[in-house]
Amino acid sequence: MIYLIIGVIAGIISGIRFCDYGVLNKIIGFVVGGIMGFCLGALTWASIGSIIGNLLPSEWQTSSTTNLVALNDSSQINGSFFLGCGTIGEDTAYKYIVNTNKGKQVREINAKNNNVYIKEYNNTPKIEIKKWEFINEKYYLFASPAWKDDEVIFYIPEGSVTNNFSIDLK
Repeated sequence: MIYLIIGVIAGIISGIRFCDYGVLNKIIGFVVGGIMGFCLGALTWASIGSIIGNLLPSEWQTSSTTNLVALNDSSQINGSFFLGCGTIGEDTAYKYIVNTNKGKQVREINAKNNNVYIKEYNNTPKIEIKKWEFINEKYYLFASPAWKDDEVIFYIPEGSVTNNFSIDLK
């Protein structure tokens, strides 16, 4: 962030300083210098800020927690639905239902990088999304954290995960 601010200020000063032929040229120099400074600041932030960001202390921090809703279906299967899992192409997709202000909503998470976990526990079913964040907020001024996919944890009731194996040796 600090790189963007410094880049814009340096670009504006350079643009105004090198355009000495009238007010219109100074305005053009101001705008063009600001844009160039922003671009150079963004490039610096993306390169140097990323390197510094990988060296600074970071941790997984919970960004959101949403309660899951049980759904009784109308088929002959008795029980509740907390979490569905399937594949889309080669990716595993998890479907779940949450309460919203407008009613229940079906949502989906694609597990591209094995970043989805399921934990059984004795409390209200929920989904927790965690992001890789700096430990200190001030680090965002001069660095960007390592790019990691969000970590998703489904907390479901004990006994919800069952092992059903069927081997056909015909």
